Amino acid sequence: MGYTGLAAANSMAMSAFGRRTDLTVMKSAGGTLRQLLSFVLSETVLVVVVGVGLGLLVTLPPLSGPAAGLSQVTGTPVTPHLNGAVVSAAILRSLIMAAAASGIVTWNVIRPRPA
Repeated sequence: MGYTGLAAANSMAMSAFGRRTDLTVMKSAGGTLRQLLSFVLSETVLVVVVGVGLGLLVTLPPLSGPAAGLSQVTGTPVTPHLNGAVVSAAILRSLIMAAAASGIVTWNVIRPRPA
C-alpha cells in the first residue's frame, strides 16, 4: 500500500504541476484560490473513483477463476471474497494521499507571492 500511495501521490503531484499554466489562466480569469483548490480536489476525487472502479473491475474476474476451480475440485461452493474493511481502508488512504499531493502542489503553484 505504501508504494501504491507513493505512486498515486507522485502522479497527482506531476499532473498538478504540469497544469500550472492552466491554473494561472483560470486565476487570471477571476478564479479564487478556494475555487481553484476545490476544482482540483473534486477532479482528484473523480480520478480516484474511476481508479477504484477500474481496480475492482480487473480484480474480480481473476479471483473468480481460481474460486471456480477450487469449487470444482473440492465439490463445495467457493466464491471470491474481498474484506470490506481492507478495501475501504485502501480506497480511503489512496484518496487522502492523492488529494493531499494535488492540493499541496496546486497551492504552491497558485498561492499569492509577496512582491
